[in-house]
Amino acid sequence: MVPANEDVATTLLREVETATFPRTSKITAIIETLQPNEFAPIAGELAKCRVPMQTFALSELYRVWALYDPKAAMASALSLSLPLKIAAETGLVQGWSETDLRAVRAWIDALPEESQKNRLLSACLTTLARHDPRRLGAVLQ
Repeated sequence: MVPANEDVATTLLREVETATFPRTSKITAIIETLQPNEFAPIAGELAKCRVPMQTFALSELYRVWALYDPKAAMASALSLSLPLKIAAETGLVQGWSETDLRAVRAWIDALPEESQKNRLLSACLTTLARHDPRRLGAVLQ
């Protein structure tokens, strides 16, 4: 049986392999068409392809995944090796910040490594600044 997402996955991987920075919006647009059941398999495929746009695509995939299921996205991100894990965690925090700021802050605050906390808190605050500046002001007070 051929998965329904094969065309989208193939298109995404081809775009990731051939994209340059000005075409990143096309990668984002493709990722935003994915269904929740497609995130994990495509994350696995993206983790295997070693191209310059790989970390961008992973970050975007985990950002969108976190909008639907942050716990599944987190479990997947934590299984990756560096530097892919950093890209995935950053995307995860960006997406999760849009839907459940308290939960993402609690997760970040519970992390044991200070540099990881700082990096992910920065991603969270950047997302708030971009999407909800008033809420950012409340968070910073």
